Amino acid sequence: MNDLFEDQLRADLHAAAGQPAYESIDPADVIGEGTRFVRRRRRLQALTAVATVAVLAVGGVIATDRGHTTTTPPAGPRSTASPSRALLTLSDDGTERFILDRDASSDEVRIIDAAGTDRPVLARLRVPDDGKPLAYTALTVRNSLVGLLPGGSHLLQVSTDGVGEQTGYRSDLQPLGGDLVAFAVHFDQPGRLDSLSRILWADATGSVWDTNTPLPSARFAPPGSPFLPQLVWADVDSRTWGTSDTVGSSLSERPLEDRSYAVSDDVNSEAPDTGRRTYTVTGLLPFAGVSDLQASWATGVTVFSPLQVEELTSGDRTNLTAFHAEVMTDGEAPRPLLRSVTFTGRDGQRQSHSYSAGNKG
Repeated sequence: MNDLFEDQLRADLHAAAGQPAYESIDPADVIGEGTRFVRRRRRLQALTAVATVAVLAVGGVIATDRGHTTTTPPAGPRSTASPSRALLTLSDDGTERFILDRDASSDEVRIIDAAGTDRPVLARLRVPDDGKPLAYTALTVRNSLVGLLPGGSHLLQVSTDGVGEQTGYRSDLQPLGGDLVAFAVHFDQPGRLDSLSRILWADATGSVWDTNTPLPSARFAPPGSPFLPQLVWADVDSRTWGTSDTVGSSLSERPLEDRSYAVSDDVNSEAPDTGRRTYTVTGLLPFAGVSDLQASWATGVTVFSPLQVEELTSGDRTNLTAFHAEVMTDGEAPRPLLRSVTFTGRDGQRQSHSYSAGNKG
């Protein structure tokens, strides 16, 4: 917590202590009844539909300008010494603010209205006795979604029902002790919270979750790369696969077809004076057990972070291989940048696949 807020928070919490107690709420019950405000719709979404949803900003940056920070709260054991507090701000003028107060001697987190002068306790979230919260725990509080995630987690995207509709929102996320982060989301349009369909987030290990469902995913952090680690995931139920950096910037999802050799090449940066561009190239192979993956690139492509390979496996439902590389060109290069891959399959035989112009999967 920023030192600037300490005195104010101390006064806020002192005032809140005199407010009447509210009945504790078990997160399991909240999520069990969560169809009031969370309706996870597993369906195929085209990239154009996903692009209409604003990307969340985290680490205390309000998402109106889609800014982001590379700061990641460290994961660690639950504190046993002193209370933990987080101040979540959802408006520039401070009229939408919540304090989340957590005492190490209690298994509850109090949600306190920090916008007014009376500082009432609006609700309580219960943290299980073993200190391990549910993957996703939240309540609707004064037309905002306020909740908890495991320590080190990042929000990636908040989706609502309604293909093609503009859905803007503000968000804030702050650490609440070593093993929790607090978050809040407020939609610009009244009533949009009622059509909330998905919270997409990544935990401290880089695993991607759709609300409370872990997705087959991988985290790529090439040594020496100037860019944020990259995430890739597959959602077999909605038949999509997606990519993002670890703070939700440049997030996109694409159709995932059976036996699909999917690939994306996204611009990371461009130098106006030289025309030099850098790209992240991410792809999927439709099976696991791949080794010795080699790539062939378009003319003019320089690879500065070589291919990394990870398997995405979820029981017998999803068996995919993800790969990732970072490349550079001296100008606009013909697409696709990746022209072909050659690899050894599970059967020990060498195989290859070529990517044609416009091939995105």
